[in-house]
Amino acid sequence: MGRTDDYDACVAAHYLARQQDDPEEILRWNQEALRHAFAG
Repeated sequence: MGRTDDYDACVAAHYLARQQDDPEEILRWNQEALRHAFAG
């Protein structure tokens, strides 16, 4: 099952951010989560 809308994409990106060790990757995935949050 893939993402179905911006809400799902936001949640998925947030959880990907939580799994990162590199601060730049954490920031990148949290920015992606925010992009979807504001798009939805």
